[in-house]
Amino acid sequence: MSADDRENWCLRCGRCCHEKIRLDDERVLITDVPCEHLDVMTKLCRIYANRSHLVGRCQSAAASAKVGALPGDCPYAMVVKGYPAPLMLADHPEHAELVEELYPGCSRVAAGCRRSR
Repeated sequence: MSADDRENWCLRCGRCCHEKIRLDDERVLITDVPCEHLDVMTKLCRIYANRSHLVGRCQSAAASAKVGALPGDCPYAMVVKGYPAPLMLADHPEHAELVEELYPGCSRVAAGCRRSR
């Protein structure tokens, strides 16, 4: 399968470009804090072609799927047998304090936030 074919799997939801936190129990939490390069209106990366060179933590969809960092309904994740779907902050508000602690003052509409620790 070509890279172009794999690109067509993308739903363009932008959730893979939200900050993630590995919880104490090893589960991944996808926050509501977007990457500074995510256009929150179009849900597209502003630096997509150069993202892996410019943002060290940015991974390919395949690499993200291997570590459980894509939403469970992502087509890239759905082909991984036994995929450990991450938690979504919207579904698990009990983690909101942790997100606020790590990303003070950040929200879905505040792209460009930095982790405080």
